Amino acid sequence: MEYISILIKPASSRCPMKCRYCFYFDESFIRQVSDYGIMSPSTRKNLIKKVFARFTGPARINFMFQGGEPTMAGLPWFREFVSLVNKFRRDHHQISYGIQT
Repeated sequence: MEYISILIKPASSRCPMKCRYCFYFDESFIRQVSDYGIMSPSTRKNLIKKVFARFTGPARINFMFQGGEPTMAGLPWFREFVSLVNKFRRDHHQISYGIQT
């Protein structure tokens, strides 16, 4: 069985908390574009489609979300993500999710 863990950043530089320990807050100031916004529906769908096109046989697929602050994308964003995963997955795919805030 194949395995992949995909690290996804659904919200770019959106967190307003400015925690002292956050590496990403400082990082956003040195980039040419400090905030790319929330991942678009088309990018989200393309990402999911490409994962399942690659893993046509048995696979363990782990979608991990991190930031900035991934929860800034909002609950509807994550519900749609899971809905799309369920649309494209097959019975031989084992899916898991993780989030780092």
